[in-house]
Amino acid sequence: MDRVWQLVSLLSRTGDSEAAERILAQKEKDPGDRGEKTAAAAEALLPDATVKKKWLAEALAEKPAFSVMTIRTALRGLWRLEQQALAAAEMGTYLGGLTTLSAR
Repeated sequence: MDRVWQLVSLLSRTGDSEAAERILAQKEKDPGDRGEKTAAAAEALLPDATVKKKWLAEALAEKPAFSVMTIRTALRGLWRLEQQALAAAEMGTYLGGLTTLSAR
């Protein structure tokens, strides 16, 4: 991951008010597979319950819109230590879907 994506991810993780816009702008500059995966990870880092639910639903979808690798990359960003309350809210869904996730 290059420095720009590292900065965008850090802004995302800390809840910067412009993080979502920066993710989209950087993804336009990096339109390939790497950009898609890194944008997914940066988005999943956002301390936003709606975003976390979106990626969890995508991971558990019968026919996901994203590649398995993109989903795996995003899932790594869902549960951050400083976002424990957000993780707790979705942990039942996550644990209930482990069989689905492990089959991919």
